Amino acid sequence: MRWVENNFSESQTKNCELLIRIGEGEFSFAVVDKDQSRIKAIAEVSGSLEGGFSNEPLLAAGYSATKVAFETFDFTFIPEELFKEADVASYARFINDAGEKQIVVTDQKSTRIRQVAGIEKGAFQAVHRVFTNPLIFTQADALIEAAFQINSAGDTKLFLNFNSTKFEALIAEAGSLKFYNSFKIETADDFNYFLLLLLQEQKLYLTNPVCFISGDIETGDEYYNRLTKYFNQVEFSKPELNLPVSENIIPSRFFSLIGLSQCE
Repeated sequence: MRWVENNFSESQTKNCELLIRIGEGEFSFAVVDKDQSRIKAIAEVSGSLEGGFSNEPLLAAGYSATKVAFETFDFTFIPEELFKEADVASYARFINDAGEKQIVVTDQKSTRIRQVAGIEKGAFQAVHRVFTNPLIFTQADALIEAAFQINSAGDTKLFLNFNSTKFEALIAEAGSLKFYNSFKIETADDFNYFLLLLLQEQKLYLTNPVCFISGDIETGDEYYNRLTKYFNQVEFSKPELNLPVSENIIPSRFFSLIGLSQCE
């Protein structure tokens, strides 16, 4: 899927941001004009970022900022008031095979949390080969910032973001981050197992929050049908920036990607 606004080209990107989310064997990207709060282009691409770079003129254009979110299961969160830069090596001990990963630290402004994450070195180096001074984040940063644009104090909300082999779960409560994690799944039964575990451990059955869904999920598919068994309200998340009206574009699919625009 590829959409570009009429008459927009790589010669007009100087004041825009390039947002990229890298997954397993695929990536998606969006071009955002923050001055106009408009999406200028958006696409999903199969294959590696380096391969896409050589075939997609918009990726090779110049931008005011390039923001890249890597998918990783290796991360830990530290409250901002407890975080010390000198202790990053100690925090990294919570990351599997930390010596083989590129350790990055991100600042989640909406939650006042610092994240220490491990990214595959090969993927990290590939991004730096094709982009100059990219800003590096993880999928957690993107989803959290996207979710907290629509979170309000006093409400409990559950956000679920789906990809082909995993889903992320985020609980926001009273304007704060209560829970975040990412889970590997292969089937709807795998998802159901983790969902029930989440309901029990986080006592969501007591609050019955609105469940906001995004990513690779549609009305009537297996994941959606499982959710409607447990939640009275299941809603598709809407990105902060409006996406173009097109039968090929499902706004909720890009909720997390567009959340990168809020990452700093």
